[in-house]
Amino acid sequence: MSKELRECPFCGKSDKVTIYTYSMVNNDEVLWTRYGVKCKRCNFEIPVYAEKETAIRKWNTRPTEDAKDKEVDSLVLCLAKVKSFCKQHHDY
Repeated sequence: MSKELRECPFCGKSDKVTIYTYSMVNNDEVLWTRYGVKCKRCNFEIPVYAEKETAIRKWNTRPTEDAKDKEVDSLVLCLAKVKSFCKQHHDY
């Protein structure tokens, strides 16, 4: 999985997106740490998670965009097959 963070889904900036941590400390002992991702430009942030990788995955997940990207990839592949067929059979 890529550790790179995608741009903010609201303001579109990527240079202002950062990972942050919350830790519970008792007598200098770290009891737990949670990770979140936040855009410093528009202040949008996601909930915190126990694992850094989970926070990154949740930030980078864009169900609507990802579904559209998958559909576009499928259509591009289909178009390439059609062009290949036409070229082979119709001097395209």
